[in-house]
Amino acid sequence: MRKQYKIGYYYERKVKQILEKDGYLVWRSPASKSPIDIIAINDKGYIRLIQVKSFRKYIRLKPWEIYNLKELAKNLKILIILI
Repeated sequence: MRKQYKIGYYYERKVKQILEKDGYLVWRSPASKSPIDIIAINDKGYIRLIQVKSFRKYIRLKPWEIYNLKELAKNLKILIILI
């Protein structure tokens, strides 16, 4: 298993566990190469579409990843906040 994949897998699992503790039903999209790594829905109908990145300086969203997220938000009429 490649190191980057292991790191991504670790953080995706951590986010999944946190959301499940908060009452969300969570699906992971492993090695998806898509703009969404995790989909989470709670009993109030809140939907979270999450792209997981680690906090390392050299890992940033690539321009095409930002574009794909914005297009997805436009198509679904949702707000995506990039921090």
